[in-house]
Amino acid sequence: MTSYTMYMQQLITDHFKPLDLTYNPYDIHKYENFLLLMQKWNKAFNLTSIVNPKDMIERHLVESLAFGPYLCGSNIVDIGSGAGIPGVPLAISNPDKNFVLIESRAKRARFLRHVSGELGLSNVMVEESRAERVSLTKYFDTAVVKAVADPFKLFSLVKHLLNNNGIILVLAKDGVLDDDISKKKEFELINIKDPLIDRLKGSLIRIERNN
Repeated sequence: MTSYTMYMQQLITDHFKPLDLTYNPYDIHKYENFLLLMQKWNKAFNLTSIVNPKDMIERHLVESLAFGPYLCGSNIVDIGSGAGIPGVPLAISNPDKNFVLIESRAKRARFLRHVSGELGLSNVMVEESRAERVSLTKYFDTAVVKAVADPFKLFSLVKHLLNNNGIILVLAKDGVLDDDISKKKEFELINIKDPLIDRLKGSLIRIERNN
């Protein structure tokens, strides 16, 4: 174990402790390895603009794990996974759930496959496709989305992937969804509040289908 590896693991542990995030040494090793792989591949694949270790822990790990308590069911889909956020950290912390990471960009999909192999994430499958073109053999219980530019486009892309009781969890900038969702009568919006989410760069929104 290199000194930098030990430094990263300690940094993650120190960051998690005051937040009451559940973790074990095995998971910490995987989180650290994930961030190191992201740093390594970022030079060629431009995966993220966040490169400071402390910022990576906050924005890539903590923000991802904030979704965890609100996941429903065992089949989860990460829409536009990019560098694996939030899908990879969630897959590490929820080995009993199955994750499909949808990413249309070939380089990023390649990175995600490498990560899932390196970390031994047998509960992860990578789908190199646009969300609207995914061929389903089963429907998902929860869709997770890290960023939203166009809420209406998101709804049209995601709703066909969900089962009848499926939900969407979105980490969005404050105010992005509130006005638009009210016009979309087939959905109900719930703004989730807890101390961890309050520290995030935005709001965690749960979207349910009105049956």
